[in-house]
Amino acid sequence: MKYDEYMKMIEPEKYGNLKFNYETMQWEKKRKKKKKAKKLQKKDRETIIERDGGRCVKCGCGDDLHIHHIIHRENGGTNNPDNLITLCAACHAEEHKGEAVYKIMLHHV
Repeated sequence: MKYDEYMKMIEPEKYGNLKFNYETMQWEKKRKKKKKAKKLQKKDRETIIERDGGRCVKCGCGDDLHIHHIIHRENGGTNNPDNLITLCAACHAEEHKGEAVYKIMLHHV
């Protein structure tokens, strides 16, 4: 065992952001848990749909409406109304074309 590895074992406060992986027999940084994004509340969803006239802002359809984040949450987008638009299921799927979620969304159109 190397000296540094030994010190990590006996001084956990100094090496608190590390953990030992017994499968690889290596020290690894602890992964920070991602904070789960707040789910869009029903009243907020209804407000966005009402603001957009109860229709898809792309094609004007009024059926199977979804709320779309202009800047995706994983890219720092928020549930702020300025970042949300109303889209029908088909237009929403089209917005996500090329992304992993696209195939899933197509099954719901």
